[in-house]
Amino acid sequence: MEAANLRVPALAFSGASGAQVSYTILDTDPTSAAVVSARIYNKLTVRVVETVLETAKHRKGSILPLGNVVNINYPSTTNCTSAEQFKWVFTRTLPAPAGTKDVEICGNGGVLTDEVTAFAVPGCWTTVSVFSSATLGDVDAKTQREVVEALKPLLSCQRS
Repeated sequence: MEAANLRVPALAFSGASGAQVSYTILDTDPTSAAVVSARIYNKLTVRVVETVLETAKHRKGSILPLGNVVNINYPSTTNCTSAEQFKWVFTRTLPAPAGTKDVEICGNGGVLTDEVTAFAVPGCWTTVSVFSSATLGDVDAKTQREVVEALKPLLSCQRS
C-alpha cells in the first residue's frame, strides 16, 4: 500500500491456500501442498504482471491508476490444481452502496459483484478489484475502467 501512497502503481496478491513456511521447502518438500500452491500462484502472478506491462504499451498514461491498489485474490488450490484452470473476474472489494455506478463490463448494467459473492460461484475464480490507498474503499467507475483495460486479456465474465 505504501507504493500507492507514493503514487506508484501498486498490485497486491493474496492466496487462500498455503502456509507461512520458509522458501527453503521449495527444494526440500517440493510436493507439499504449500509448495504446489505457491507454484500455481507464482504462475498466475507472472501472467498478471506480463499482461499489465503488455497492455501498457498500447495505452496512454500510467500502467495502472496512481494512488490505488489493484487487489488480486486467488482461491484455494484444493480443487484448482493447475494455473490453467483459473479464470479472472473483475469485482468490487465490498458490496456497492445503493445507487453506486460501477464500470460496465460483461453486461452487468454498471453493477459489479463483490469478492465474497464471486468466490461463491463454482469454479476457480480469481477476483480482481481496485481500491483507493487513501480511503481503502472501492474506486469510481472511471478508475475501475482503467484497470479493466489494463487486464482485459485476462478477464472473464462470471455467470452465477
